[in-house]
Amino acid sequence: FKIVNDTYGHAIGDELLKKVTGRLTHNLGNNCSVYRTGGDEFVFVISDLPRDTALEYSVDLCKRLADRISRPYEIDTLPIKIGASIGISLYPLHSTSEQTLARMADLALYSAKDNGKGCVVVYQDGMDKDKRMQQSILEELKDGIENDEFFCDFQPIIDLQTDRISCVETLVRWNHPTRGKILPTSFIPLAEKLNFSDQIFTHVLSKSSDVINKLGNPTYNGESSIKLAINLSAIQLSRQDFSQVLTDMVKNANLDPTDLSIECTSAGLASLPESACAVMHELWSLGYELAVDDFGSGQLPVDQLIASAVNTIKINRKLVDQLDKNQRARNIVKSLVALCKREGITVCATGVENVTQLEILRSIGCEHAQGYYIARPMPMDQLIGWHKDYNEKHDIIDGQSDSDDPNEHHSESDNDPEEFGHQSDNDRAA
Repeated sequence: FKIVNDTYGHAIGDELLKKVTGRLTHNLGNNCSVYRTGGDEFVFVISDLPRDTALEYSVDLCKRLADRISRPYEIDTLPIKIGASIGISLYPLHSTSEQTLARMADLALYSAKDNGKGCVVVYQDGMDKDKRMQQSILEELKDGIENDEFFCDFQPIIDLQTDRISCVETLVRWNHPTRGKILPTSFIPLAEKLNFSDQIFTHVLSKSSDVINKLGNPTYNGESSIKLAINLSAIQLSRQDFSQVLTDMVKNANLDPTDLSIECTSAGLASLPESACAVMHELWSLGYELAVDDFGSGQLPVDQLIASAVNTIKINRKLVDQLDKNQRARNIVKSLVALCKREGITVCATGVENVTQLEILRSIGCEHAQGYYIARPMPMDQLIGWHKDYNEKHDIIDGQSDSDDPNEHHSESDNDPEEFGHQSDNDRAA
């Protein structure tokens, strides 16, 4: 409802609420009462059910209600689609107290929301503990920001045609005082669920804003050659005010929109409402580069990619891993690169682990590459030294390579690629 209100206004939101209420109350039996408890939440009270069939009946009814609510709406010629999550608690199976039953249904509702729209969840023992744990982690996240426990590593991305560093991806970690180093996959999803993404993003931006200047930010063909890549969540991109929010954050960090490459996973983009395309186009018009990470995982419909103002796609590392083993994988990547070039979309290969993969990518025209074979994620001070050594090794001056011979390229790493293993999916930014 919030997205509908933000996108189309409260008048449309109110009308949608009326239509939802009509669907919820249609053809309900005399033993069922419906109450709106505020916002977009409703409570159903079903009485006089046989104990041996109460659970089965309640789940079936709630699934039918969720399906009924999810059917498309049309308000003032606007097509609108929403979903519903439902939590169930039963008397006397779970409790004999009205207040306790309400709280248990609420906990089941939170669990249903975590599982995605359209889910129906029955209360189970332990949900109380999960909720308390989430609240505890939220407090720890807040303390982590205040106590400067979050830090950033940086992983370079190279231009395969010039060998220059084209971008540096920011990868946030949490140095927890008792749990040690925590990777983003362990805390970012929870931060998103607890509406704490903006605070972490702002902190990451302040931590990484100096990296461009410290690398010298050389120019190439009259443009800044090194961008800073930072991941955003789908939740952030779905907010209609986010382009202004982001621009304010970037301005406060003394950066320009053209300095940033904004990344979102293909799964994240696939989950966005249609209204988010307008947000992405606005970000694009302001000068931000927009990149789709993990492309090729099969979760992003082509029509949604076309509708989004995407500059760059980052190929899923599992596909890159097959380049030196499977001709079909090479053909698929080659076709993808050719298609993207025709559409003005840049391609970056992630998870590059050996020189064979790197040279195959270069030969088929892939523009950029990232992976452990080029460089592992590293702190800023180490990145500065690595960048200097890399430029010297590749005869790069002011962001340009003196060599135009594609056969004279070398990998930065002298280590056995197998030592590093696959590039981890954990190495994603906030």
